[in-house]
Amino acid sequence: MKRAILFSTLLALVLSACGGSSDAGQGGTRTYTYPSESIEPTIAYNEQVTVDLDAYRKAKPAIGDIVAFHLPGGGETTECGVEHPASQSCPKAITGPSSGIFIKRIVAGPGDKISFREGLPIVDGRAVFAQDVQKCGPEDPAELCDLPTPITVLAGQYFVIGDNSGASLDSRLSGPVPLAAIFGEVRP
Repeated sequence: MKRAILFSTLLALVLSACGGSSDAGQGGTRTYTYPSESIEPTIAYNEQVTVDLDAYRKAKPAIGDIVAFHLPGGGETTECGVEHPASQSCPKAITGPSSGIFIKRIVAGPGDKISFREGLPIVDGRAVFAQDVQKCGPEDPAELCDLPTPITVLAGQYFVIGDNSGASLDSRLSGPVPLAAIFGEVRP
């Protein structure tokens, strides 16, 4: 898991270097090279993506959107903001701003109950995004794949994961992302 956290730090630094760290409010679009396999096959390793910085000026993010956001907590790590059982995802992120930029898919929104089976999100008791999210393999870490105890996503927050669920450091470890941290919609 230390390797994954180190990679997460590197990813945040690379994305920040490619596109700047304060994108919210700038308008227009910004292009990034995505240096991760965490959202494959939707976005391939080193693929260029365009982030629409105006996408959420008049509308809120929707379930299924792939979004660019600043990881909450001031860190470029995947640390949870509260103690929680190993059988559930992180229910609350660390508070504070971050300069690291991440790209993931929204799979649950405010009020949704979410758990995971084999890396696939179970929202309000139903498997969702089975066509987009890859199941975990036997070599993938259990702390990402099997989280049967649901959490409820708090108001104003979104639960994000990578489509390559066994290789993605996301809300399962660091908690749901506040709306204020989401600054654009990704167009692969």
